[in-house]
Amino acid sequence: QAALAQTVATRIAELAQKRVASLTEAQVSGIELKADALEPVRARIRSLNGTFNVDRCSRGTREQIALGCRVAIGELLAQNGRQMLLLDEPLAHTDAFRQRAALTLLEELAQSLQILIFTCHPERYEPLASHPEVGRIAIQRQPGTPERV
Repeated sequence: QAALAQTVATRIAELAQKRVASLTEAQVSGIELKADALEPVRARIRSLNGTFNVDRCSRGTREQIALGCRVAIGELLAQNGRQMLLLDEPLAHTDAFRQRAALTLLEELAQSLQILIFTCHPERYEPLASHPEVGRIAIQRQPGTPERV
């Protein structure tokens, strides 16, 4: 089972390379995943000229690496038919330039994946609203209800 997990992790890392490069302006490559959790743990960082633990990256870069890996998992699963990709605040710490790249990627992927994005910041995804297949559901807290449940 460990060999199968490593094979899957390697395939996802291969697929993630292109996505992570496009999301990080080619600053990050060589993604290595923890096989048992499919969690990115190491990456080649161009500006640091070496391979390092992902936790040395900024929060925004870690976020883009994670998005690239999640997208790769979705693409791998969608090879046999359209699948759903669920993202929770995938761009919370992403700068404006990289956000545009991420939105372009998400729009492209909408052809093969049904993408659900949960966010407290819908304005960040407004550029996707013009896409013919984009739907939006707004859920707001009712007056008088506690903020935390």
